[in-house]
Amino acid sequence: MRTVATFTNQGDAAIAQSVLEGAGIGVRCENVESSVNLSGGLPAIGIVVAEEDFAAADELLHPEPRLKTPVEPGPAQGWGQRALRRMAAWVAGR
Repeated sequence: MRTVATFTNQGDAAIAQSVLEGAGIGVRCENVESSVNLSGGLPAIGIVVAEEDFAAADELLHPEPRLKTPVEPGPAQGWGQRALRRMAAWVAGR
C-alpha cells in the first residue's frame, strides 16, 4: 500500500476517494479521525492505494497538463517580451 495524496480537508479527500473508486481503484483513507497531526499542524488525511494501482491513481489525481498541438508565440507574447525589455531598460536608466 502506498499513499498517493494527502489532504487537510475531509471533503477533498472524499472527492479523491470517489474519483479513484469510480475508476475501479481500491482506496483506503488514513488518519481521518485524528484532530491534529504530530507536527502540530492541520489533520492529515492520506489516500492509500495498492502499489500496482499507484501509477494510475497518481495520474488521475495529479494529471499533467498536455497540449495537443504546440503553441506558437503570438502577438501578445511578443508584446510581453518587448514590454519586459522596455521595463528593464527603464530600471537600468534610473
